[in-house]
Amino acid sequence: GFRHIFDWDGLGLALIGTASSGEEALSIIREVSPDIVISDIVMQGISGLQLIQETRDAGNMDTQFILISGYNEFKYAQKAISLGVAAYILKPIDKAELEEALIRIRQRNLSNAVPVDIEILKRNAKHLFIQHLINGEIRSSREVAEGIQNFGVRLEDTDSTAITIADRDGRSLSGCRSALDYIKANHAEAIEDKGRTIIIINGSERVALHFTRQILEMLSKDGYGGFIAGVGSTVPSLADIS
Repeated sequence: GFRHIFDWDGLGLALIGTASSGEEALSIIREVSPDIVISDIVMQGISGLQLIQETRDAGNMDTQFILISGYNEFKYAQKAISLGVAAYILKPIDKAELEEALIRIRQRNLSNAVPVDIEILKRNAKHLFIQHLINGEIRSSREVAEGIQNFGVRLEDTDSTAITIADRDGRSLSGCRSALDYIKANHAEAIEDKGRTIIIINGSERVALHFTRQILEMLSKDGYGGFIAGVGSTVPSLADIS
């Protein structure tokens, strides 16, 4: 599919090979040393992560990898970061997102800039972990503990409450610096999701209600009237936050 969905010449790129397995890809990489490789994580034979490791071990340090991951494979994100992937894209694949990653890598290569922004990758991995919590895709205490440790999440696996904040005019909470600083100061985590801000905070509904009132007051003072909020029920574990 990737062979045909992009105007490779228009992107300033040339497609020089495809592979149906990790082993076949590794053989091509060793032969032609491509600038960019787009790879699934889970494949027949060696995985996408193993493919990167083998490529690095073979001395191909300049080859940049874009990894494609399913929603249930967030646990691989930390390993991908340690291997220095250039982009980590979720399925179903957004063509515009993949095209943007290709252009970004090409520009970095042309300017001889540092190929990987580790902080961006870490932020994206944490966002993905919190999204999994909200969607109910993380159900075990072990997965919760690993996510908190690996992705620098400012939460504990204890009594927790979810808060949803939305604006009638479609504005994002990200424009209010004081509200964002308040969220961080209270060791809460927030993500933007379908035009809403979803916040997870440790503590009871009573704690969450006070926290939410403070947020709405800050928004109002900063000229962000029109925001509304909903506070969920307290759950005993982050694994139940959905």
